[in-house]
Amino acid sequence: MFAEDSKIWVVINSDQEITSLQSDLEQLASWSDKWLLRFNMDKCKVMHLGHRVPSSYYLQEGSVRKLLQTVNEKRQLGIYVTSDLKSHYTLR
Repeated sequence: MFAEDSKIWVVINSDQEITSLQSDLEQLASWSDKWLLRFNMDKCKVMHLGHRVPSSYYLQEGSVRKLLQTVNEKRQLGIYVTSDLKSHYTLR
């Protein structure tokens, strides 16, 4: 069982806000460990919208700390959302 479809949305304008978001991710990982509801770390991604402050984020599971991959496009329920906030869908 995994914690699917979790989203965090934060406006980042400073290094302090980057640190705060990383702290939130660490607390989320701690909660996940406590409740044995794991995140599929291969599916955890970061998308920057209107990005001005360079940043990288990590997620930890047990003793493994993983750099989260930055993407420009993410599919959610058949709709693709891009970092420039354009969206499109596919019929299958």
